[in-house]
Amino acid sequence: MSKEVKYKIAFMSPLVFVIAFLVIGVFSIQTSTPIVHAATCPADGTGDGDGDDTKITISSNTTWAATDGTAWDCSGLDLDVTGTAILTLAGTIASGYIPQLTIDNISVGSS
Repeated sequence: MSKEVKYKIAFMSPLVFVIAFLVIGVFSIQTSTPIVHAATCPADGTGDGDGDDTKITISSNTTWAATDGTAWDCSGLDLDVTGTAILTLAGTIASGYIPQLTIDNISVGSS
């Protein structure tokens, strides 16, 4: 086999590997479905005395403690921490319980 043919084969091998890797990677990315876990919102907006079921009103000091590593899903709700009330989001970083909140709007000290 001539040196020219050996050079072409040696050059093409890594290129073929890179192309194959990219094609397989693209297909695996496009076909995978992400798994999303969300914890139930600690409050639902009802029974807090504000007459609005789409708004969570915190009018006294309150603590929400994370019990696992997932975010609380409060989407579709607004959060209003009124006056001098404090909402504490508590977690345990060493256990991976980092408090996270998905919510539409947050207002603090507005009423």
